[in-house]
Amino acid sequence: MILSLATIRSWLLIPAVLLALAVPMGIWLLGRQGSGSSSDAVPAPDEQLVRVQFFDYPVPDLSRLFELEDRLEAAISDAGEGIGELDGDEIALDGSDGYLFFYGSDARRLFETIRPELEASDLMRGAIIMLRFGGPEDEDVRIDTFKLPS
Repeated sequence: MILSLATIRSWLLIPAVLLALAVPMGIWLLGRQGSGSSSDAVPAPDEQLVRVQFFDYPVPDLSRLFELEDRLEAAISDAGEGIGELDGDEIALDGSDGYLFFYGSDARRLFETIRPELEASDLMRGAIIMLRFGGPEDEDVRIDTFKLPS
C-alpha cells in the first residue's frame, strides 16, 4: 500500500488535535513526545528548544504551514548533521495561535539556521520566539524570548 504525503500528514495531525482538545480541559502534557519515561536520568544532548508561537492562522487549510515546515526542514538538513530537528506543531482549533517546536544541541545556532525561512513567511510575521538553552528539567536554564518583525 502506497500512502501519499497528504495522508501521512493528516494522520500526524491527530495527536495535535487531541492535545488542542486536552489543554482547555486542564490536561497538560509535559516533555517531548517519545522522550521516554520521566525517570530518564541523563538528558539527551539535543534538548535545547526553539519554540515559534504564531498568530491568526487561516484555519482549516494547513497546506501553507506544511509547505513552510518542508522549507524549514530543508534548511536544517542543508545546514548539516547535528543542527537539530523540527519536532512538530500545535495549532488552536480556531487558528488564534499555533506553535512550531524545534530541538537541537544549540538553540541559537538552530534558530539562526531557520530564521531566514521564518522571516520570509507572512505566516510568521510578529511571531514570538523562545530559545531555551538547556533541557526541560534543568533548574537554572537561560531562556531568551523575542519577536520577529511584523
